[in-house]
Amino acid sequence: MLKRCDELFANASIRQIYLVFDGKRSPLKDSTNQERAKKRRINLIEARRLKQEGMTILSQDKYKACIKVVHWMAQSVHKAVQNKYSSLHLLAGTNALPKVKCVFSPYEADAQLAKLCIDNYTQAVVTEDSDILVYSATCNLPFPIIYKLDRETGSCNVITMDWLLSPSTSTFNDACTTRPSPPTDAFESLRTHLSTQHYPHTNAKQYTTKSKKNNTSPKGPGAALLTSLRAMVTKEKHLPGSGIRMFVQSCILSGCDYAPNQLSGIGPVTSFKLIREHSHRNSDERFFHILKSIPNDKFISNPLNKQISHSIDSYETLLAKCELVFYHHLVYQVSTNTIVPLTQFQHILTLGKHNKNPDTNTNNSPSLTISMVPCTKRFANNLSFLGPELNTNTCDDDGPCKISVKAPLNLKHAANRALSP
Repeated sequence: MLKRCDELFANASIRQIYLVFDGKRSPLKDSTNQERAKKRRINLIEARRLKQEGMTILSQDKYKACIKVVHWMAQSVHKAVQNKYSSLHLLAGTNALPKVKCVFSPYEADAQLAKLCIDNYTQAVVTEDSDILVYSATCNLPFPIIYKLDRETGSCNVITMDWLLSPSTSTFNDACTTRPSPPTDAFESLRTHLSTQHYPHTNAKQYTTKSKKNNTSPKGPGAALLTSLRAMVTKEKHLPGSGIRMFVQSCILSGCDYAPNQLSGIGPVTSFKLIREHSHRNSDERFFHILKSIPNDKFISNPLNKQISHSIDSYETLLAKCELVFYHHLVYQVSTNTIVPLTQFQHILTLGKHNKNPDTNTNNSPSLTISMVPCTKRFANNLSFLGPELNTNTCDDDGPCKISVKAPLNLKHAANRALSP
């Protein structure tokens, strides 16, 4: 870890790095954690079998797959960072900032990475977890997200949520076509990862159209997904916050750690399409209407997740809770040493693009249209799925919910990095 930090300092003109550590397990993530624990047990059994049969190399791969990062590992990294960079900080003088700092998230590191960007401690994020895209959307702040950073060549993929959070006329027009785009096109990074051509194994009849005019149109899953993304941009331009919720709900419906996909044959492309087709629905009721439109035989039972059943109501409740977690994930606020929600809670619906009372925005998150932020009133009596710090007395019926509790330094494992250029 320290060597990797030194490489970034030497080769990428980075001024400061924040190492973000995961904290406690999110209550809504129990089923995913159980599934991962089961896979580790299976891999351990297989590794021992392979080793006993003399297949050492194969067994090592299985052993690696069953490793669980625990508390003492994070402590070791934290101690090593302090020993190396604290001494360098003292030598550089009192006005110099430590080159590497550790931040301990109350729960998931991804939300904490977004919080550091909100508070202007960092300007970019290095991670392999796609959840950071959703957190960037919910906090209404686009920042560079660096994926697949190769330590040998420095090559990487960089993507931001500019295409949705800062939609311009040129960006929208470019997004509606497949012509070559200038480097400033915010959709360019998306097109890089989305195929808009036929797949070799795809049945051509599936995309055959009677009109010759449409024969030159882009085809394939990537093109279908871009169509949904364009619809979100349109919605966001007309009503700020509405396109963001569509994007967040699409990601949730396609499956995530908090709510594993329980719909057979419905992946990301179809999930985005369903959200687009129900864009006229009330945002807080959209999941319910979509699930009602899906045949019952598409629902998959999962014995590990007792929160999910064939009942539409129970699955819709889980999806709604998941959305609240993405919007209001508990994070550590460095300046006050407290735990706060990533975005402010709201019970009430208020018209207007910006929050007119800045004192209620205690976590510096960019304001969204209040009516486009998930309403917590439905779960006001029990928000413990966000974390035990939230008890039944956290919210009242007359205004925004608030929380500010002393932050415990619970370490679990080093997960991601946030960068200050």
